[in-house]
Amino acid sequence: MPVSADGEESARLRVRVTARAKRTALAGLTEVDGKPALAIRLAAAPVDWAAKKALLDCLGKGLKLPKRSLRI
Repeated sequence: MPVSADGEESARLRVRVTARAKRTALAGLTEVDGKPALAIRLAAAPVDWAAKKALLDCLGKGLKLPKRSLRI
């Protein structure tokens, strides 16, 4: 599972991001260094925090959490 407990009220989520994709979407599961990870495609380019902002937005919507509760 790409999620591990990191404390009582937090968790770590392993993701593999593809920037400059055709559209932003959760793309399923993949592996990173032999461990499961969530694959995310972002339409944003990795320039001036655009991809990081898009990642937080995508994760917030997918996990139904406010962006302010997520950290990279």
